[in-house]
Amino acid sequence: MPDFYIERTFATSLTASDERALARRLESSARVYPVRWRECLVDGERMRLLCHLEAENLPAARAAALCLGIKRDAIWLSALSWAAETNNPNVPATAVTNGALVDVMAEWRLEAPTDALRFAREQNVCDWCLDALRVQPEALVTSADRQRIAAFFRAPDAEAVRSAYRHATVPFDRVVALSRLSR
Repeated sequence: MPDFYIERTFATSLTASDERALARRLESSARVYPVRWRECLVDGERMRLLCHLEAENLPAARAAALCLGIKRDAIWLSALSWAAETNNPNVPATAVTNGALVDVMAEWRLEAPTDALRFAREQNVCDWCLDALRVQPEALVTSADRQRIAAFFRAPDAEAVRSAYRHATVPFDRVVALSRLSR
């Protein structure tokens, strides 16, 4: 099944009660629609939610998202497999995983529509830096207008991702650590 990412921002910070209510809605929508919610991540301010789901198609994903309370104007990102589809030499074959790693999202905002896989391949990234800083590239996603690219990582913190990509051809516009939505 194809992967989709949904992004939603909130006017106020999510509380633990809000998160539990979202988790209950995730479970009930998965029983009604042909979707599988993989994970939901929130930023440190708890005002931005990113959900990763698998669905048979975009209409099924949208229907499940509407049940979750995500409006039609939410930003939809299409997932691309960074490591598998690009044969990206910058993705470490055997990443060191000693110690706790967190989810980190880094994003580029571009002036013109861009091919995300080509753009990611063209970044000047130090392989040694990825290994030494324990930065593991995960998913690469792009917005429908192809002017925004988000890269997801597992890393000790957001600063490790910034450091690993300090020599990138185009620096990230934003790098933020995320935490998983409690269920």
